[in-house]
Amino acid sequence: MAKPPVQRRRQALAAIEAEIVKFVLVRGRYGGQLEACRNAQRPDRRLEVLLRLAEFRLAQFYRSRDVLLHGDEGDGRTDLA
Repeated sequence: MAKPPVQRRRQALAAIEAEIVKFVLVRGRYGGQLEACRNAQRPDRRLEVLLRLAEFRLAQFYRSRDVLLHGDEGDGRTDLA
């Protein structure tokens, strides 16, 4: 598959990087809230689902970034740390 022109690729990469930053913060917020609920013996299923969704979206953004950087093969990394 042909790569998009360099300028569009840079713009797409910048947009994806911004989403990654946003979702890392979201994941941290949900993770912290969920941990606080668990420590208080008040499990919150909604937060568990929101955390999983944030992690899923983050993995998708990492994959999209890899495709833009390395082509359809990517490098196989998910960087969920």
